[in-house]
Amino acid sequence: MSTPNHKCSVTIRAVPLPPDVISILENNSDLIRTHDQYVSSTQKRGDIISSMKEMTLSSFDSKDKASDNITPDAAVSNADKSGSTAISDEVEENLTSLTDRTVKAIQKLKENLKRAFEESGDPIWKNAVEKIWSFGPRRFGPNILFNDVEGLSCSIWRSDDAVEVSEEVKTLLPTENSFVNGFQLATLSGPLCDEPMMGVGFIISKWSLSTECMESELSG
Repeated sequence: MSTPNHKCSVTIRAVPLPPDVISILENNSDLIRTHDQYVSSTQKRGDIISSMKEMTLSSFDSKDKASDNITPDAAVSNADKSGSTAISDEVEENLTSLTDRTVKAIQKLKENLKRAFEESGDPIWKNAVEKIWSFGPRRFGPNILFNDVEGLSCSIWRSDDAVEVSEEVKTLLPTENSFVNGFQLATLSGPLCDEPMMGVGFIISKWSLSTECMESELSG
């Protein structure tokens, strides 16, 4: 499937989720929402600090260095500290809201989902839990977006580990939120009468974006 201008191409498959998986999602909507808010807060904090680092380094020149004896490394360090204080109290609270009990509950949720997918007996669900990109609608509903794109590491479980990706995949990362938001809108409105979807899995196996489209997105 391609967009009308043929600059974005996606291979997507919609399949019904196993009944036990749907039941688990419905019974754990609050936990899923808590986890999603934590991930979003963590990303927001990282974006703020990264932006402040860039602003600090861009304003650091040889004249400042000579007069104030401040090194670029020190400037970055100061950006980290100022970035931390610039983050709202609400974001900081969310960052520390995952208690040990909540972390264990999330791990249990993953184990239950893995078992439910395996017991369905369908090979399409192999490693399905690790491929979960988002839940929807509203990021905690009974539908799942799966990332099965080779080399693309996007996951609802988010890992801090550095993942080396190809140049092609790098062009996709800045538009990840737009892709997930499209999934949220689709599952909220549904194919008919604006009725929310329930129990549908969307498996993305291929996703490509033209360089021209990417540059337009960033400049706009």
